[in-house]
Amino acid sequence: MREDDLIRKLTERFGSPHPRVRLGVGDDCSILKQNPGRDLLISVDTAVEGVHFDFNLLKPQEVGHRALAGALSDIAAMGGEPLAFLLNVQVPRNYLDKLEGIYEGFLPLSERFCTALVGGNVSRGQELALTFVVLGEVPRKSKWLRSGADEGQVVFVSGDLGRVKAFFMAQKLSPRGNEWWYMRLREKFAHPVPRIEEAARLRAEGVEVAAAIDISDGLSTDAHRIAMASGVRIILDLDAIPIDDSVRFVGENLNRDPVEIALGSGEEYELLFTVPERYAPLVEKMGFYRIGRVELGPEGVYDSEGNEIPPTGWQHF
Repeated sequence: MREDDLIRKLTERFGSPHPRVRLGVGDDCSILKQNPGRDLLISVDTAVEGVHFDFNLLKPQEVGHRALAGALSDIAAMGGEPLAFLLNVQVPRNYLDKLEGIYEGFLPLSERFCTALVGGNVSRGQELALTFVVLGEVPRKSKWLRSGADEGQVVFVSGDLGRVKAFFMAQKLSPRGNEWWYMRLREKFAHPVPRIEEAARLRAEGVEVAAAIDISDGLSTDAHRIAMASGVRIILDLDAIPIDDSVRFVGENLNRDPVEIALGSGEEYELLFTVPERYAPLVEKMGFYRIGRVELGPEGVYDSEGNEIPPTGWQHF
């Protein structure tokens, strides 16, 4: 198949883009209308077979969904709204059938968040790699950074943690695939949702988010990033971390602490953020989980008893 025909086949299903997109796929560049009252967000994210996904565990559509969810999650972490994304694909020749399924996996998130594929590149390579450039925007002077945490603030997380790491651990239990606990684990692993809507709700309610990050490498690691960027001490209430019953089941059957699993579970794509104390009752009422506080002191992450929590999440090297 000719390259132009392949690109046309892969992209023709992506319909109406964000209204700010003036020109999408088809020319040498895409065109986005500028908004003088908002700042442009740009992020890049790569998913590589054998590192970030395995076709023995995921269908091609699920590979596409997870990869795009991870890329869009960076926009949510800044409190932004996605506009569009570009994709560079390196693909082995015998994977062209899988590639169509991967692109199909983009569609649910693309439609849900009104963010279309507007360009990219396809080339042949030895391994499958998907590199996204995601574009978003955020109100000027109110973007969320990692460096805004300060003494007296409250730490929140948007959802339960641990299911992704527990999914891999659960393979030791030789699941048939239809067990309640395995289905719960696989749901989070195969179909993560970037917390774009949750970020928009916080803005709509007037909540002043001081610092934020998405949990891509594990709660302990990403909380540590906020602590170091802000020059503060984050105290986590380990008993308050939301943990699904499926994670507890795996922990009990493998003699592992569910809290330890939750602290080290990456690719969760939940929001981890801090707010001034005056907003805490409202944020709790909105359904977010209060899991800690910010103090002055040695930079790092600690439990309520003063024990340091090292970053135990995902590390590429």
